[in-house]
Amino acid sequence: MDLNQKMSLVFALESFPIFWILKFVSLSSRCWKIENPLRFFFLTPLISVASWEKSKPRDRFDYMVILRKTSFYVLILCLVSAVEWKISDGWRTPYWLSGYLAGPMVLLIGEIVSRLTQLISLLSGRMIPDFHVMPLLSKNLPEFWGRRWNTWVSDWFREVIGRRITHCPKTGLFFVFFLSGLAHEVMFNLPYQLLSGNQPVYGTMLAYYLIQFVGMVLDRAWFAEKKDHAFRCFFGWIVIIAPCPLMLTPVVLRILHLWPSV
Repeated sequence: MDLNQKMSLVFALESFPIFWILKFVSLSSRCWKIENPLRFFFLTPLISVASWEKSKPRDRFDYMVILRKTSFYVLILCLVSAVEWKISDGWRTPYWLSGYLAGPMVLLIGEIVSRLTQLISLLSGRMIPDFHVMPLLSKNLPEFWGRRWNTWVSDWFREVIGRRITHCPKTGLFFVFFLSGLAHEVMFNLPYQLLSGNQPVYGTMLAYYLIQFVGMVLDRAWFAEKKDHAFRCFFGWIVIIAPCPLMLTPVVLRILHLWPSV
């Protein structure tokens, strides 16, 4: 098993304990006083009680809808992966360019994981919310991070942190992005260092999320009264996409098999 394969395996395995810890914290924040707490804890992939409360009763057509969407995203991912692996192997693309190329793969993998976990969660009798809610349709930065990208984690942060720092929203927002960046540093860079013996460049993922925080602050300062302003949309996507290589580092590219294994 080469280093890239080891990184992919470790990332998958380390996600499980983190997943259970976040679920426990969410339940504890509600003192376990919710309807069917054990069903939430054991039968759903959700990490936030708030997300669980958004779920709907299972419908008899849900299985077919999920399978159809999953098949579509898997097909697109296969096509995108084939092209990106060909480019990565044949052209020896620099790391920053590979970081941009990896973006579509990250989005598609998230969509596929979302559908598969929805399929499993139907065993609980509920249809859980989407992991992503068509993030490419975001009109501004707050909409992207707050309502469309990784909604399960957004709900968790709102439940665990947002409710406790209502007196200073900006401080709460800073902690959300700071903890997100720190978590990514630990989840990706630390396993790589332990497996390879090489020290990765720490701090780039944290820097990416701090840039998002600054972007959110500027968005609120500049566009508070211009909800659908075209420049606001442009500004938001520049903040999201431009620093992507800080987040999609060679360590992450190894997990996606877009980086040569040594």
